Amino acid sequence: MQISKLRLENYGVFTDADITLATKDGNENGSNITVFIGNNGSGKTSILDAIATGLSWFVAKLEDKNAQGKSIDKSKINISALECTISFEKKELGKNSGERYPLNEISLKLSKVRKHAESNLMSSYITDNIKSFTSSYREILTKNTEQEINLPITAYYGATRHTYTSKT
Repeated sequence: MQISKLRLENYGVFTDADITLATKDGNENGSNITVFIGNNGSGKTSILDAIATGLSWFVAKLEDKNAQGKSIDKSKINISALECTISFEKKELGKNSGERYPLNEISLKLSKVRKHAESNLMSSYITDNIKSFTSSYREILTKNTEQEINLPITAYYGATRHTYTSKT
């Protein structure tokens, strides 16, 4: 599974950002590594937080089709806006006769509205196609089959991972 595009609207320091992430797309000369470089406060952690928030829905729905992932934290809404949106596209690649091809392409959209803001957005919204995407994984995992399945592995350590409070 690869996240190919990320869109942030009024999220953190971003008012309107389209970010294309590196994906090989079957090109052996391509790269599947994206590096974010910037000054403190430029939004590197916001990008990773947005991806982690979106992927939490995949993990939650993989375990239970009615489960919910993490919602957008209100503190992430840009100070000049009443609402924010995270959306991204994911692509899962499979192999057929040695060629890589997309098995499932899905999009995910989450929105958050400030309390008491009038908007046509719901407080937290997720597109329906992630339910069907994860249900196919759940079905394969619950059946006793020999079908091979590759689940994505992700690790994310926030900027405050080294901070802890000792209670004395």
